[in-house]
Order: sequence, then C-alpha cells, then structure tokens
Amino acid sequence: MKITINRKSFIDALSIGGSMSGKSKTLPILDMAKVTIKDKKAIISSFDGEVAITLRSDIVDSEGDMVFCINTKDLMSILKSLKDEVLELDIANNVCVVLHSKGKMEVLVSDSEDFPTPNKDSESVGVSIESGVLASWVKKSKNFIEQSDIRPIMGGMYLYYGGNEIGCAATNAHKLYWDYKGVECGVEGAYDAVLTSKAMDALLGMLSGSDSVTIVFSDNNIAFKTSNAMLMCRKIDGKFPAFKTIIPSDSNVRVEVDMEDLRDAVNRAVLMSGATHLLKLTFSGFNMHIESCDFDFGKKSNEDIACSVSGSDITLGVNGEFLLNCLNALEGNKVVMTMQDGVRPIVFREENTTVLQMPMRLA
Repeated sequence: MKITINRKSFIDALSIGGSMSGKSKTLPILDMAKVTIKDKKAIISSFDGEVAITLRSDIVDSEGDMVFCINTKDLMSILKSLKDEVLELDIANNVCVVLHSKGKMEVLVSDSEDFPTPNKDSESVGVSIESGVLASWVKKSKNFIEQSDIRPIMGGMYLYYGGNEIGCAATNAHKLYWDYKGVECGVEGAYDAVLTSKAMDALLGMLSGSDSVTIVFSDNNIAFKTSNAMLMCRKIDGKFPAFKTIIPSDSNVRVEVDMEDLRDAVNRAVLMSGATHLLKLTFSGFNMHIESCDFDFGKKSNEDIACSVSGSDITLGVNGEFLLNCLNALEGNKVVMTMQDGVRPIVFREENTTVLQMPMRLA
C-alpha cells in the first residue's frame, strides 16, 4: 500500500508519537513505533513498558487503511536525510520503501500484533488545565527531582488534584518546588501520581502544539490528553513526602532583592566556588554580601548587592547551583526570601509558587 506524506510534518509527528521508542531493551519491538493509517490520518504510538504515547497526524493521501510497526530511529534518519517536501511510502511484504526524487530507501517493518499496549483502568477522574501551565510546571520541576534507585518516588514530578486545586511538587530533600492552580473540583476525594522524568520529556513535546490538556487520574495510571495526542504513565509505587509540612509558616528575616542583580551575582560566585558550590550569604541592613572560594585552585569571589532586610542580620551557607534552580523557578523582577535562622529552610514565595532551599553548614 502506498502512503503520501509531508516529510516535515511526519518528522514532527514521529518525534513525539515515537518518543518512547528505544527506551527499554526488554523487547526488540519496543524500538519501534506503531503506525496506524486510517481515514487519511496517521496515528503514531510508542511504549517502553511504563510510558505510552500516541499522536494523531494528518497525512497527504493513502490508498487505504493499514497498521504496521517500524524502527523509529531508522525511519527518522531516512526522513531527515532527504530534502523532498512530499514523500511516498510503499509498504508491502514487510518492507517500507521510501520513494524520493533521487531514488529509494528501504527499511523493514513488523506485524503490529506483537506490539504491546498498556493496561487501562476502568475508573478515572479528569481535570482540564492550560497546556502552558502544565508545561511550565514540568520544565521547572525537572531541576528539583532526584534520580535515585533507592527512592524512585522522588525521581519525578508529583501531581495532585482535590480540594478545589490542582498542583505539582518536586524535591530532592535539599530543595523544593511547589505550585498550584485553583480549579472547580467537581469530585470528592484526593487524587495524585508521580510523573517519571522520561515521561516528563515526552509530555513537553506533546504539549507544544495544544491549548489545553486533560489530566486523568486512575488507580494504576495517570494520563494526559490533548486534541490530537495522549500520554499514559504507570504510577510509581510509594508515597510522596508530605512536603507542605516542612514549609515554615513564619520567619524572623525578610529580604527583598532585584532578581537580575541576584541571579547575575550568584552566577559569578558559583564560578569561583569549589565542588560543593558553597556560597556564604550575609544579609545586613540594605546590603547582601555573597562570598565563595575554591582553596584547591586559588579562586575567590566577594560581591555586594543592594537589598532590603527586615529583621535581624543573618549569615548562612547555600549551594549556589541549587539557589540558581530556585531563582529560575520564579518569574518576577523581585525576589522575596524569608528565613528563621541559618539552619532552617529559606523560602521564596511568588503568588501560588513556593520554592524552598535548605542551607548548608559553614565551616
């Protein structure tokens, strides 16, 4: 059967719909994408045993309907090597022939009957939010998660729904990102799940061309649906930390500082810090002093920036890289930091966003 495709559009669809191909080495067929041609549309699916993604894309023309599996990497390499705007795929006898203006290229295809599909839950609860909001949560959460075989529950973004809000959190026990959005909750109870880091990458690609997304919580999976795509991720076993309980409700010190000034100063200080990225911060009156050093290589940095300090003077140590992660999770021109002392958490708040960083011990 012959299929006519727009090369660029098909590459875009394959990069998203086939994004979970090759992520698992348990079955050779998981290196492939499942392509379903139906009603002049191509439905491209991939699965790694835990995360499944499907994308629907228009094609130029087809002689009929069919389903086949093809190695995603091979097909992507072929399509990217060509310059034709429109290509013809001729699929027959377990071979896909890509016909182009200079000749043809061939790659094997497999029967789709052996392609595994994830188990779906019968009961579920869904909530819709703007795709841009969810994409922002994913991008920011990626800088706060921890990749650990000991605590896999910390290796992704926590999503929860209930109590008239939907929110996310991510933490590695040294820094925390939390954001939420108020919604009309039409169901009782609380629902949550952790989205793994590899699913987060696939989800970002899927959200790029949509205005809204529906998040579906069920017993064993969490799914994300847009007008032309769906991603489903198996839930990670375990209980996410009760992160809200560690956020201080009061503070002794409040600091307000310009975001650009602070970010630039921290970037410079990190360059002069050692492997621990330790920075010494001193707040006093209308001044913030940032100091770092690397004794092994003879590097040192001292810098003062203007700020407003309410409360007593305070000195503490922080991981400079983590501090940059915290600052990049905020969007305002001003940074508001609150602290109790030099050993308890530093809290950054901005509308519904709360970011927390644990101090480091100074020698």
